Amino acid sequence: MPSVTLPDQVTLALIAAHNVLRDCQHGWHVFGSCALALYGIRGIEVRDIDILIDEKDARLLSQHSEISDESGGGTELFRSTYFFRLKHQATDIEIMADMKVRTGDRWDAFQFATTQSICAAGRDFTVPALDELKQSLRRFGRTKDLARLKLIEEQT
Repeated sequence: MPSVTLPDQVTLALIAAHNVLRDCQHGWHVFGSCALALYGIRGIEVRDIDILIDEKDARLLSQHSEISDESGGGTELFRSTYFFRLKHQATDIEIMADMKVRTGDRWDAFQFATTQSICAAGRDFTVPALDELKQSLRRFGRTKDLARLKLIEEQT
């Protein structure tokens, strides 16, 4: 996959995330709007960077000095056993592990099965395959997710 150029603040945040996550031993995925921007989907505004990591790596990351542990709670649609924010970044970086998505009355585990590497700022970033990202957008079903899905379908 060719190298992608992103807005400076997103690039700097991705580099910071990469530096913190480089020692993860179980892999990690950039997803959400940032993953779509990495794929080159036009019209995507990256307001934050969502990263899903393995629970084992999350335990180690919780000791990192640049990480703010904001676990506990969630939203009506999402919850994670581990939820971290990377401090001092212009673009918010949210790192999750053991993520669950609400489906009706139950909470279902959420993870990615596919892996694609995209180069940005001279570093490789792991994202799910575009088809799997599309599935996740359908599953989340929020207005912004469906709008992103429409952009993908128009451009691919």
